[in-house]
Amino acid sequence: MLKEIAKLLEAIRSALTPEMTYSASVTGLIPAASATDIFEIVGGERKTVYVHRVQISGIATGAGAFDFVLLRRDGASSGGTSTAPTTVRHSLNADPASASLKAYTANPTVGRLYGNLQVIKGTVTTSAGVIPGISYEFDLTKHGLLQPVELKGRNATLALNLNATTITGGSLDIDITWTEK
Repeated sequence: MLKEIAKLLEAIRSALTPEMTYSASVTGLIPAASATDIFEIVGGERKTVYVHRVQISGIATGAGAFDFVLLRRDGASSGGTSTAPTTVRHSLNADPASASLKAYTANPTVGRLYGNLQVIKGTVTTSAGVIPGISYEFDLTKHGLLQPVELKGRNATLALNLNATTITGGSLDIDITWTEK
């Protein structure tokens, strides 16, 4: 009986706690040769992070097809050379984001692989090409029909990986949108 009451109270608390939405982007990221993880979002300590969407596009000196792998890790990456993209709150009344982000220009030591979520075989065109850069989207909720990827705690990581390929003269743009509750 007490368990049921506790579950009910937790459901009520959860329903009354608003989700706050955040976005971040990286422009002109130059990935390492034989790049592994190039971007990651790590769950927060205070809130649960729900990743809804990740998008990538880019150009290179030599056009080609590449694997863009969205994967889960148990544990954040360490080392490498990274920047921390600026988090933008969709509402000025939102708390600062609990999640942390990194964009890598030198390969990190990656956390333990939990599994691949999605893979997109994408092309990267040349800046002089007639075809404009193509943008690829990982829509993790399928327009709200599926649950977003949930990251609870500082060991829960979602990463964008290039599967150890080299994008010669590459420059990538990455966007991400998530909520926290």
